[in-house]
Amino acid sequence: MIKQILDEIDEKYNVACLDIKQNPKKYIRRKKLHLVMDSEDKFRQKDVYIIEDFNRYFDTEFIRNLYLGLLRREPEEAGLEEHVTQLRSGARTKTEILLAIRYSKEGRQKAVKILGLKKRYAMFTLFRIPFLGSLLKHFYYLATLSRQLRRLNRLENYVGSELQAMKKFAHESQKHINKKLDIDEFEILMDASR
Repeated sequence: MIKQILDEIDEKYNVACLDIKQNPKKYIRRKKLHLVMDSEDKFRQKDVYIIEDFNRYFDTEFIRNLYLGLLRREPEEAGLEEHVTQLRSGARTKTEILLAIRYSKEGRQKAVKILGLKKRYAMFTLFRIPFLGSLLKHFYYLATLSRQLRRLNRLENYVGSELQAMKKFAHESQKHINKKLDIDEFEILMDASR
């Protein structure tokens, strides 16, 4: 009887581990900010986008999706590396990279529409004017500081909740592994006592 229960637990454990290995995204929680994508939230090419369609992605995935959405192709290795480096170093913002790709020669040829982008393009064009652009840029960032702080706070809280979820998952996994080890140890003791 005990042997049968242990075999059943062992079988369920192995099936669950295999499923987790094959479908890890199925076990990751989705949040409102869409920082972690699952199979139903993959990037989709469209004729018209809003800026948030891109901004909800990060790092390499952000750049890759810009290329897929705006240029309708995968990024070449050099372009991907250049943009990711600029993004990670803070040399360029997501909006600046989005504008650079959309208004590149290839981006203009594809002419993919992004709602609200023309205003940002005009604003960032003004920012490039010597001296006056710098003043405008500082004024813009000062005027949008409260919004940026809200975003930062939201991101900080999201990252904190994800870290807590990861800790909980690690703790639960450790408990499950320990339970499995205890069962294996119990089984070994049972076999030894026979």
